[in-house]
Amino acid sequence: MNIGFLAGGIALLSAGLKSSAADKLIWLSTPSFYFVFLPYSEALFMLLASLLIYGIWRNNRLLIVLSLLLLGWVRPVVVILVPALLLMELISNDRSKWLSSLGRAVVLYVLPLLVSTALFVLYQYYCTGVWFAYFKHQSDLWGRKFSLPKLPFNSVLGPKMLWLNALALFVSLISTFYVIKAALAWLQKQRVADKVLLLSFLFLSGMGLVNILFNPHDGSGYTNVFGSHRYIFVSPFFLIVLHHFTHRTYQWQQLLLVFLLSNVFWLCFGSYLHIMTLVYFNFGTAILLLYMLYANKKLTWPALAIAAINIFVQVQGYQFFISGVYTD
Repeated sequence: MNIGFLAGGIALLSAGLKSSAADKLIWLSTPSFYFVFLPYSEALFMLLASLLIYGIWRNNRLLIVLSLLLLGWVRPVVVILVPALLLMELISNDRSKWLSSLGRAVVLYVLPLLVSTALFVLYQYYCTGVWFAYFKHQSDLWGRKFSLPKLPFNSVLGPKMLWLNALALFVSLISTFYVIKAALAWLQKQRVADKVLLLSFLFLSGMGLVNILFNPHDGSGYTNVFGSHRYIFVSPFFLIVLHHFTHRTYQWQQLLLVFLLSNVFWLCFGSYLHIMTLVYFNFGTAILLLYMLYANKKLTWPALAIAAINIFVQVQGYQFFISGVYTD
C-alpha cells in the first residue's frame, strides 16, 4: 500500500515537472526514503502533499481543499503549512493586493487545514479523553517542546545518522536564504512567479526551525536534532527544491563555495571533535557536490553515483529499523 501511495505522489510530481527517468531515479533514491517502506505515515503524506502541489499547479480548488482536509489527519505537524501557505499567496501576488491575497489564502488554504487539524484533535480526545493527545505525547515522551538550541547539535546514533540530519538542516538553511530573497524582492514590488517552489522553500525552512527549536536536549545539554532528515527529505517539497537545483548549471567557483559553506555549517554539529566525524560530514558534502555535477546534463555518471550511494544509505537505515535500532 505504501508503495502505491509513493508511486501516486511521484506520478503527480512527474506530470507537473516533466521530469526525466534520471530525475525520478534520483528522487526515489533519496537516502531517507526508507521511511516510506516502514509502517509510518510518510508514504501517504507524500501522496497528499503531492496532490496539494498538483492542485496549486492546476489552480484546482477541489484538489487543494481535499488534500488539506486529509493532510491534518496524516501528520499534525503540517500546521507549519499555515504560515507557509499564507506567505506563498502573499509573496506570489502584487504587494498592492496584499489584503485580498491574505483573504484568499485564509479561505482556500488555512480554513481547510485548520478544520482538518481540529477534527483530528477532537477524534483523539474522543479516543483517549485527553485534549491535544498527540502533541502532549510528543512533549512528554519525546521531549519535543520549545527550547533554545545549544551547540553542537547531536543525534541518537551519533555521527552515523547525525551527518544526514545535518545535511537536511543545511537544505533548510539554503531554503531560508531563498525565502528571505523572495521576501525582499516582494518588498521591492517584484512578485515570485513560481508559487510551488516558494511554498517548498517555506516548508523546508519552517521544518528546519521546528527541528531546531522543538527537539530535546541530550544528557550533555546539547540539542538533539533527531528526525530532521525524516521530516525534511521525505516530502514532495524537498523533491521540488531538488529539481530546481539540479536543472541549472554551476561553475567551479560555486562548487568550491558549497564545499566551504557546508564545512562551516558542519561545525555546528561538532565535526571538529574527531577526524572520523569530519569524514562522516564530508560524506554529506560529497553528495551535495554530486547533485551539482548531475545538473550538468552532459555528465551521466553523477546520477548513477548518487543513486548507488543513496540506496546504500537507505539499506543501512532499513537495517537499523529491522534490528530494533532507532532510525531517526
